[in-house]
Formats: sequence, C-alpha cells, structure tokens
Amino acid sequence: MADLPLLLFPAVRNIPPQAGTLFVPQYPHSPSRERQAERLNEKFDNLANLFDDKKGELLKLISGAEPEFVLVIETAGEVNEFQQAVQSAGLEWLAEWNETIESSDDFYDLNQAGNRLDRAFKGRLYLSMSNQQGISEVISLWDKWKSGRGLPYGKGKWKTIFEHITDLRRWGVQEQLIETGVLSDWEQSLQENPEQPIQFQIDLFFRASSAKRGLNEQDIEHLVEKLEGRLLSTFIVMEEISFHSVKAELPAVSIRQIIDECRNDALNIELLMFSGIMHYRPTGQALTSVSDDLIDNPDAPDIIVDSDPVVAILDGVPYIGHEWLRDRIILDDPNDLEADYQIGERKHGTAMASLVIHGELDAAELPLSRPIYFLQYCKLTLVVEDGAGV
Repeated sequence: MADLPLLLFPAVRNIPPQAGTLFVPQYPHSPSRERQAERLNEKFDNLANLFDDKKGELLKLISGAEPEFVLVIETAGEVNEFQQAVQSAGLEWLAEWNETIESSDDFYDLNQAGNRLDRAFKGRLYLSMSNQQGISEVISLWDKWKSGRGLPYGKGKWKTIFEHITDLRRWGVQEQLIETGVLSDWEQSLQENPEQPIQFQIDLFFRASSAKRGLNEQDIEHLVEKLEGRLLSTFIVMEEISFHSVKAELPAVSIRQIIDECRNDALNIELLMFSGIMHYRPTGQALTSVSDDLIDNPDAPDIIVDSDPVVAILDGVPYIGHEWLRDRIILDDPNDLEADYQIGERKHGTAMASLVIHGELDAAELPLSRPIYFLQYCKLTLVVEDGAGV
C-alpha cells in the first residue's frame, strides 16, 4: 500500500451564533406618505390612462395579444423580494439593475449619526411587463397605501416599494433608441449615405412564455414590413441567458421618419409604440476587410494541416474563406447563425482565429499544423460610450 499522509481534523465543537438583531435593509431617507402621494399621484394617473381606449396610445397588435407596456420602477435602495411583490400583483418581472441616484430634498443618504449626506447613493431599477389588470391592481394598492389603509394579506411588500419609489414611468424611446446611441448612429449613416437602407438589431424583452415570445415575433415582423422594411435573420432565442433578438433593415425614408418623430417627441409610428422591444442596436454596414494585419500579409504560410484539433475557440463567426484561415477551422454553428453575419461583422472572430493559428505576426512563428475547433454559440453586440456597435 502506498505511504499516504494522514489527514488530521479538529475536534467537533458546537458554536452558537452571536446574539444580535436580525438583518434589516438600510434605506436612504425617504419622504413622508403625504409627500410621496404629492410626488407620484400624477405618474400613477398617467399609468391608468395608458389603457383608456379613447387615448389610443397603446398599439393594437396584429397577433391579437393583450396590450401591455413595460413599467419601470426606480427605488432608493434595493427592495428585497421585489420580484415576488410584482408577481403578486399580476405583473411579469423582466429585469433589474443598479442605479446611481442624486441626492435631493426627498431622498438622501445618511451617515451613522443619522445626518444627511449630500452625495449620490445606490438605487435599483426594476422592469416588469404590465397589462391592464396588473396596473389596476398596483393602482388599487397605491390608493390604499397613500390613504393610510392597510394592504391586503400577501401584498405587504408594496408598502416598502411605495415608500422608496423615486420614479415611475413607462419604458420607451429614451431607453430604446437614444441611450443606446442608435439614433445618433442612424443620423450619421444618413448623412454619409442618404439613400442607403439601415440595418440594425432589435433586442426584445425576454418573455418566460414561449407563446408570448411567438406573438412578439409576429408583431415585430408585421411592424417592420409596414415601414417597407424586412427581417434579415431568424429570431434568436437563448433561454439560458434570457436573450431574444433579430436583425432587421429599414429604408432610409422610414429611418428619417423615426428620427423626426423621436426628436420632436411626437410618436405615431407603431414600431416605436410596441412594448416588447428592449433596445435597438446599431450593426455594421460596410463589407470591409476582416483584418488589417491579414491585409498587410496576403501570402499565407504553406503548412500542411492535418490530424484532430487540440484547441477550441468560442467567439463570433470568423471569415473561414480567408487565405490565412482556409482549411484551418472546423466551424460548429449549432444555432445556424453564420448566415446572419455580414463580412464586416466577422472581424473579431477572424482576428481571434488568426491569433491562435498564426500567433503574433511580427514574431515570425510557424502556424499550427492542426485545425482549430471554432464554436459559434451566440451573437453579441457590445456598445461603447459613443454608441457604436462592436
């Protein structure tokens, strides 16, 4: 038997927890119930009016789906169990992320002595898909809370939510088009090529129900076609990362109409009124070369490639027809995404494949004699500060 070392374990001891109070979430200072009612009454009234048929604000969908919109609730601090709270009111939770909130007379951070600190503090942004029944329930809870009446059993968490709401609004063009930089990107593209159609990516809010996702796809295709546009890809659905997206193209005249309505705050285009869209993203337009380094070195080394791969890459689709990569890549495309990529969008995948196969070009190294296994798993669009897609 092999001479193995002994593992010595300490004696078993029972260590009781330290005495103390239960953890209580720490929130910034918030205004009184009366002040919150003064601040938010109009916003709640606006939500109720969204479902008034006379207003005609909500889109009547080709799929026949129930009208909905995305409700954005911003809170000072993070509300525990928020997802359960919105679901108890008949809303569908979509997403949440941290926000930075500037100090005001109503909301501000406190030091340990309880004194006001004039500095930005942490908040939270919550998104939920809301229909008429769900919004009516939330408004009913709001009316009960602001009047001092108790909330129904199982709805007590809404007290904390109402106390800490800093803003309440509908997700719209500001988040979809302006903050992503796509509107500025479209304006620049039209200046450079006034008649060229514009291609872009539509990211949908991921719905847990496959049936609702299917209805959204019908509506998106219909609304794009009404603007004389077309879809350039199949819809991509990746449940494991809550991803739902499609690539589309609109003629220049339709893009100009969208820009004019957004800049003038007069939305009549149905595509802009559709609640299922989370973001529009810019995509590459030009069929450019895939790598400046490869252009400068047009003659690929003559190395025989055989045997099985020992290296794998997970990235965007490469340009496998390039002289330096031809017959050196085994491309696995389980989601059939290669057809959705323009040549100009394959630069990153191509550069990564070239780096692995050939190394740094100025090092004069011999390339790999085995092929590489390249898994094309998903297509991602990165957005940098100027709004350009990468």
